[in-house]
Amino acid sequence: MITIDVHTDALASVRARRLVVAVEDVLVEGGRAAAVPQRRAVVAAVIANPWAGLGYVEDLWDEMNRVGETLSEVLAARAIDVFGGIDGIHAFGKGAIVGLNGEIEHAAGILHGPKYGPNIRRLVGGTAGISAAETRGVAGTRIAIPTNHKTERAKRDYYQSIDFVIPDAPHPDELVIAFAVAGGPRPHARVGDLTTDHLRA
Repeated sequence: MITIDVHTDALASVRARRLVVAVEDVLVEGGRAAAVPQRRAVVAAVIANPWAGLGYVEDLWDEMNRVGETLSEVLAARAIDVFGGIDGIHAFGKGAIVGLNGEIEHAAGILHGPKYGPNIRRLVGGTAGISAAETRGVAGTRIAIPTNHKTERAKRDYYQSIDFVIPDAPHPDELVIAFAVAGGPRPHARVGDLTTDHLRA
């Protein structure tokens, strides 16, 4: 089992205030029991915005990659722990909430830079692009993080959004960086697949 102690130094290096893991098991959807309970989770770090108080920063490159790489390792490890291994993770997504003193670009730099997404994808055995969402807001801002299948993005049954909120984050000079994961498709998925639509047209 991965424990928080393993990542204490890494979290300190990005000035993390919280590491939050929210897990739900969907047992019933639409009044019908799921054939297999569907686990969905969001793992997130609440960190100090590395550019807070610096005004407009032209070059985000070094810091966004340092933070992105560190958080990808921490959040992937926690997700793997929740799902009992990488084989338990079927779908993923990424998201960020920027405190009011930050820019959306601060979130985009970390989420979409060359370190966070590619590294977290590799660590959980993914090959597909990762759906993403970013927003700015006060503590308690809710975000819906879209997910898709981790290796076959055309599998429509895995398209869903996982709602996530931390009541006391982000503070104005903080970022919430999140990784959303699902252990299967939507319960009772029956809208077809992008790869087979032409057969029913």
